[in-house]
Amino acid sequence: MRIVLVTPELAPLSDGTGAGSDVAALGAALCDHGHDAHAIMPLASEIDPGAHSLARRLKPITVEVDGQQTKWGRFDGRTPQGIEVHLLGMEPPPEGPADHRFWRAFSAAAAEMLASLQATDTCCLACDPSCASVAAFDRAGAGAARVHLLSLAALDDQTQLLEEDLVHLDRIALVGEIADRCRKSGPASLSDRLAKGAAVPLPQGVSKRDPISPNDKASAKVGLQTSVGLPVRPQVPLISFVDGNADLLRRALSRGLRGDVQAIAFGDDGSGPLADLAERYPDRLALVPSDVEPLQSLIGADACVVFDDARLPAQALASGTVPVADHRLGTDIVDLNPELTSGSAVLFDREVPETIDEALDRVVTAHRTGRPFEELAQRIQGYATPWPMVADFYLQLIQQA
Repeated sequence: MRIVLVTPELAPLSDGTGAGSDVAALGAALCDHGHDAHAIMPLASEIDPGAHSLARRLKPITVEVDGQQTKWGRFDGRTPQGIEVHLLGMEPPPEGPADHRFWRAFSAAAAEMLASLQATDTCCLACDPSCASVAAFDRAGAGAARVHLLSLAALDDQTQLLEEDLVHLDRIALVGEIADRCRKSGPASLSDRLAKGAAVPLPQGVSKRDPISPNDKASAKVGLQTSVGLPVRPQVPLISFVDGNADLLRRALSRGLRGDVQAIAFGDDGSGPLADLAERYPDRLALVPSDVEPLQSLIGADACVVFDDARLPAQALASGTVPVADHRLGTDIVDLNPELTSGSAVLFDREVPETIDEALDRVVTAHRTGRPFEELAQRIQGYATPWPMVADFYLQLIQQA
């Protein structure tokens, strides 16, 4: 069976949010299951096709959406995981960041790309809400894919754009904690699909890693401190803040930085709401722009504070890093006991700020008493769902549709 992943990112070509690694891992697992995995994605400005041995096709793809015609160049190649890649680049490139009109035009071009693959048993999986319109354009044309699925791992402003596309989707995979959030607070369209069985909860996949050794952690920590401009102090707990709104980050940092700790806050280039804290604590707080991939910091950090991203607790565990997480991120997150011998994360309630302080105090105390954080990596075996199993779930959805 040919399974086409339509995605904004695919590692190693692009992985600005970490979703590209997830799509690559899913595609590799599908290949290992004996299926033919393809990926269609836009040609972002940071991607050099030549550096990835991608060949340019002579004939561009031309589509018309809402009365406006766009032309798309095409580059084809293969990733090291065996995924066939098709990059579509708008000609000329868009001015400014991609908007809803861009993604509609890209979806139309992706539907044309689907038809050009000429496979009799093709299934299309949109890996982001921005790509959900592919189903509408495909079925308005030749209907190249017999099944259209959407993988939804976050609820944000783009989710509102799904209303016109829902009718064209056969199944929606609600990844991680999204299903619980839909049941409690909507949006109504997804809650209704969930109640009818057209939307299905799926676990977040995690790639297994070899156990992290103390030497791995120590050298990665020194490298991380050096790269972000913090003093190299191996004995000081280093805490990474990789998501969350500015108010939550500011409150947690304002109290936490009074102790002998170091912190890294991602998504701030030094001119945002945390700038004054960075000036006050230059040897304790480093601000890192949003274009730097935070997942790469996990192995170097002693702890990782997670407010919103349900993927991160398991990925932190796999790196031997203590997850400090909002308890709402998933029912499979269990609070670590004081001895760090059971559980999977230090939990807090973002609605009760004092619990964030308590969680950070627990992590700092554990670090100073020499608890073996590297042993946490072994818990990934029982905590996370490996990608081959997640691929099985997607294949079941395709067969049921």
